[in-house]
Amino acid sequence: MPQKSKEVLKAKDLMTTKVITVEKDATLESALGIMKKYNVHVLPVMKKNKPVGVVTYEEFIKRRQWPMTTKMESIMLPAPKVSPDATIEEVAEMMHTTGHRAILVVEGNTLKGIISRRDLVAAVSEVKNYAGVPVSNIMSREPICISESDTLDKARQLIKSLDETNIPVVDKKGKAVGVIGLKDIANALSRDRLKGKMDWLKQTPATAIEVKSIMNPPVTVDPKSNLKEAIQLMEKNKISSVLVTESSKPVGILTAADVVEFVASSVARPTTYVQITGLEEDHDTMDAFDRIVSKGLKRIGRFLTPRMLNVHVSTIHRTGEVKHYTTAARLTTPRGVFYARNSSWDILECIDTCMRELEKRAKKEKDKLVTERKKAGRTV
Repeated sequence: MPQKSKEVLKAKDLMTTKVITVEKDATLESALGIMKKYNVHVLPVMKKNKPVGVVTYEEFIKRRQWPMTTKMESIMLPAPKVSPDATIEEVAEMMHTTGHRAILVVEGNTLKGIISRRDLVAAVSEVKNYAGVPVSNIMSREPICISESDTLDKARQLIKSLDETNIPVVDKKGKAVGVIGLKDIANALSRDRLKGKMDWLKQTPATAIEVKSIMNPPVTVDPKSNLKEAIQLMEKNKISSVLVTESSKPVGILTAADVVEFVASSVARPTTYVQITGLEEDHDTMDAFDRIVSKGLKRIGRFLTPRMLNVHVSTIHRTGEVKHYTTAARLTTPRGVFYARNSSWDILECIDTCMRELEKRAKKEKDKLVTERKKAGRTV
């Protein structure tokens, strides 16, 4: 792809025009067959040659108990759409805010193409404004890791609580020895449902299988590497994330989703974009949750400009027990991405602790910036 300035790179430059689709009255079994045949994770759902929704592999996993005869119109999600003239930043923003890994390019009621996350990330590496940005400015810092001797069940629960797709694996010395993701776990525990097996995702073996038995070798970059170099490694190894290491120890992780978020964060907004997922509480609790987040962002704003805040809430609620919450917060700023996680029986205490941790990290980064400027003989 020729190098272009970010102002002229548009959806029509990124999209794939040969789109694999499925009809709204098709069955779950046939859709899975199409995904497997063409190795795609997203299918536009069509009705009389018009896109009416999308179905994703992730949604199929969530609804794995549904009959294989279920029709697509019962499963499909609203289709995220952009026009052919949408900029790469607008495409990234749509991808980030909707959580979809593919965006439909539509003109009127006609499907013109589809842009996958991989398509967008590959294009980013060729945009001069983004390609030279240091990985350290974009990566998620101090990533939560799992031990190679931990079980798949623990890995699955951790990934779910963090709302991530991949996490680093370390040995007893804290050195990076691998990466494990939801897809790896699903593949290890699954059977081919299309052949009539009753189980699609078995549960019990996960408590016995160790992470090291299915983890993938780590692909690593230095924090000073640029975004283009990291993306080229992803493409070469056909992966969606790279570990950022110093002395073989993970100091960050850069995912394809991080790249999308980084590009989306460049869209001018009058206020910080906030996305909260997984929160299913009463109205008063949700209002209090929002107030804590808003106050936290104001405090953070004294040190760094918050561009985006993503908060995922996961809940464990066993019969007869009080709910236990985990909040995972991810803050995007001009100085990089910061991450905080906390667990508590009190949802408000949980998010407040997360926001105060992000505030501490923002202050630390501001102090670091002041020191850098003083060394350079400048004043703040």
